[in-house]
Amino acid sequence: MAERLRIDLIHALTPQAKGRVERANQTLQDRLVKEMRLRGISSIEEAQAFAPIFIATWNAKFAAPPRESEDAHRPWTDGPEALKEALARREERTLSKALTFSAGGAVHCVRTSGPGIALRGARVTLLHFLNGAMRVRYKNRTLDITRVKSLPTPSPAEDEKTINVRLDAIVLAARRAAQPDSPLGCG
Repeated sequence: MAERLRIDLIHALTPQAKGRVERANQTLQDRLVKEMRLRGISSIEEAQAFAPIFIATWNAKFAAPPRESEDAHRPWTDGPEALKEALARREERTLSKALTFSAGGAVHCVRTSGPGIALRGARVTLLHFLNGAMRVRYKNRTLDITRVKSLPTPSPAEDEKTINVRLDAIVLAARRAAQPDSPLGCG
């Protein structure tokens, strides 16, 4: 994404520089939560109101002047639509012989004006926008798509609690099966 936004990354090349960043992030994650607890902040609105105060206090204590005073920020000149596209999450799909692909729990079909034989097996790029919209690109061309059908959603994955409950039931059943029946019917 950095390339699409035309941002030049400056990587920390020494262990000392990496350590400074990691220590600062760890301190912020730990200290900010503790500061909010001390002040009784328990809602998003209160946290948002406290953030500028915390940042000012943090900067007064730890900020250092930059080595170069030149502002390296560049304005975005390509307009809001290009920015939305640059920020979109991308993923690749291969079109089937019927010009279909699956994404987002549904099967989609590419609409063509002709037979569309050239698109069979083509690699397309899906752009998922922040607002939930999806666009399909093939060689810098936007393709029209139609949602054909929804796919069934898989059952949620087991977590520790549900697995433990199921395992306890299996162990209990195995123990009961292994015990000989008492003459009084007491297990």
